[in-house]
Amino acid sequence: MLNFGRRETVTIPTAEMGDVNSTIACSLTAVKLGIKVAHVEAGLRSFDRTMPEEINRILTDSISDYLFVTEPDGIKNLRNEGVSEDKIYYVGNTMIDSIVHLLPRIDSSSIIPDYGISKNNYVLATFHRSSNVDSEENLKSILLLLNKITREKRVVFPVYPKTKKKLEEYSLLDNLHTSLTLTDPIGYIDFITLVKKFGFSHYRQRWNSRRNYISWSTLYYNKKNN
Repeated sequence: MLNFGRRETVTIPTAEMGDVNSTIACSLTAVKLGIKVAHVEAGLRSFDRTMPEEINRILTDSISDYLFVTEPDGIKNLRNEGVSEDKIYYVGNTMIDSIVHLLPRIDSSSIIPDYGISKNNYVLATFHRSSNVDSEENLKSILLLLNKITREKRVVFPVYPKTKKKLEEYSLLDNLHTSLTLTDPIGYIDFITLVKKFGFSHYRQRWNSRRNYISWSTLYYNKKNN
């Protein structure tokens, strides 16, 4: 039973999070079994239908009974798509809730000494979206930028399994600078510790592909200047 500031309390048989393939799969299964569905993180849009996640978002929202939205843009997007107001619940961001809840545990992580790095003296990078790793050209461009960053800072790079597979497929592992440290995927507490304690300034690279425009940025800022 959940109450989000409205007079009524809603009972939710099943709730699906995010935009991965299991989100739409579970939602479809529930709907076909006559079970009501709530979509957490509803209304988010990239407006790029070449992204598999975008298709999952749109389809899951279209068959859900309750749409739990994390930000005002989500409400705007759903309204623009003609979604009924009585389906939309502005509940806030569960990712922020989880990080606030777990912040007290971050200082207990030993990930910094375990990796032989020091606070504010490294850059953290990770990526796995299809638009970044399925294209050899795009993946090479990202690695080129990371190699440039290593001239100033060590880069810690937890590698998603799909990304690692593509690095091997394109024979790119030997192109990485020695100061670019690849690691296996790491747990939430350790990863957030690395996020909290890294130093960053701004690097930005943009490029065009034939089918879509991709833009991304890696932040790198030396906190000594603050």
